[in-house]
Amino acid sequence: MEASRMRFSTDLWNFRISRRLCFACSLLRQGMTQIIISLEQPDIIAMEKNADEQAIAKKGSKERVIYQIEDGIKRIPPPSQFSTESFALIIDGESLNYAFEDDVKWKFIDLAIKCASVICYRSSAKQKALVTRLVKQVTHKVTLAIGDGANDVGMLREADIGIGISGAEGIQYPELYQEGVQNLLFSWRRILGWIFNGVLNGILIFVFCITSFGEHAFCQNGQVAGLDALCVVMYTSVIWVVNSQMALSVNYFTIIQHIFIWGSIALWYLFLLVYGTIDHTPGLSNTAYMVFIEQLSPAPLFWLVTFLVVLATLVPYFSYAAVQISFFPMYHNNIQWKRYLAKAEDPDVARQLLSRHRRMVVGISARRDDKAKQITRETSLELQ
Repeated sequence: MEASRMRFSTDLWNFRISRRLCFACSLLRQGMTQIIISLEQPDIIAMEKNADEQAIAKKGSKERVIYQIEDGIKRIPPPSQFSTESFALIIDGESLNYAFEDDVKWKFIDLAIKCASVICYRSSAKQKALVTRLVKQVTHKVTLAIGDGANDVGMLREADIGIGISGAEGIQYPELYQEGVQNLLFSWRRILGWIFNGVLNGILIFVFCITSFGEHAFCQNGQVAGLDALCVVMYTSVIWVVNSQMALSVNYFTIIQHIFIWGSIALWYLFLLVYGTIDHTPGLSNTAYMVFIEQLSPAPLFWLVTFLVVLATLVPYFSYAAVQISFFPMYHNNIQWKRYLAKAEDPDVARQLLSRHRRMVVGISARRDDKAKQITRETSLELQ
């Protein structure tokens, strides 16, 4: 019961913040009557926590939603009665689950269209899309959806007109999230491509290091690189290559990325310094004593090879990226291109180039309705 009270108080706090935002954007106004449909109440939560009475709890929750909807309809005066009072419907996501059921949804939409504002809070992406679809089916009006987050994509695509805006989460375009919907970023083709990239990098690192640090002297005193020095050179190259490609794949840097990427490289050199000072301790260091300090760091060849290896491994990476962006652009590449063109000095040229890449995204049901209208027109012409 204590956990239920804590959850209820947290939800109430979030709801109060949401109400302040609604007042700020005039969805709620002073003097507006609020019809609240909610199951976020301690007695309902406690009932749903009891697994033995789960079916009874669901039935009771549905009855509570129906009662609140019917009570809200009764509070709104009929059209024949003149009234200046305005109403706002506020419903939570859990209540929406019951409001979408076949025997309830018509009462819910009847109440919703009679209100000046309808606010759905704590709703899922699917619920947002279902609300939009239900409004279109009942009112037969053109719907406009505006969103700035990933959970708004379904709603934007379901509406006749979907607008993605720049919000706290960044530039949110509906087409951007198609990479996740179509599983483009985690497909087997992409995984195999990264595996091939790793194998190619491994071959380049091995060939460069073996060729450069063969059986010839690399220090001023004629010292030949042993197996210990060769392994350190290879692993140093691996550290640089992996973190460099990771840095290139990041589109937006934060302090966390800087710490982990560049900190990993710094930590490797720190490890070489500390581990190299351990003098022949059994089980710890027998062959790595002073490898970095005495053998590698004074040798210019060590630093040159590290730089050339990183450069050689990044050439295929850049080549693939250039070909992919130029001939097979992904959704986020198109968006980056549009943003780049939008900053062009000549506005006329920018508009012309943007128009070539602009693609309108309309709702699924809107496309279906348009197709039905087209078939109707073609049938009418054939009959004539």
